[in-house]
Amino acid sequence: MESHELQTPLTSLDGALGLLAGTFSDTLTTEGSVLLNIAIRNSEKLLGFVDYLLSYEKIIYGNTTFNLKKTDHNALLFRSVENNHNFPIEHLTKYAYEEDISQIYINAEAPQFE
Repeated sequence: MESHELQTPLTSLDGALGLLAGTFSDTLTTEGSVLLNIAIRNSEKLLGFVDYLLSYEKIIYGNTTFNLKKTDHNALLFRSVENNHNFPIEHLTKYAYEEDISQIYINAEAPQFE
C-alpha cells in the first residue's frame, strides 16, 4: 500500500475524532476525555508520519526542497518531551529533560523532529 492511500482514511479519522471532541467534550467522563485526546494526538502523529513518508518519497525522486529554519535545540527537545509525555507511563520507564544553558541552534524542519 502506498502512503497516498493511507493519507485519506487517516485524515478522515482525524477529522472524526476532532468532531467527537468538539461535539461531546462536555458529556465525556474524565477518562473518556483523556482517551479521546490521546487518540487525537496519535492520529495527528500518524498523519505527520505519513506526510514524512511522502516527503521521503519525494526526496528519493528529487522532487522536494527543504525548508530548514534556525531552531533552538532546547525548545525543540522540550516540545518533544512534552509531546511524548505518555511514553514513559505506557512503557513503565522514566525520562527527564534538563535544559542546557548553552544556546545551540540547529538548521532543521522542526516539526519532523517532534
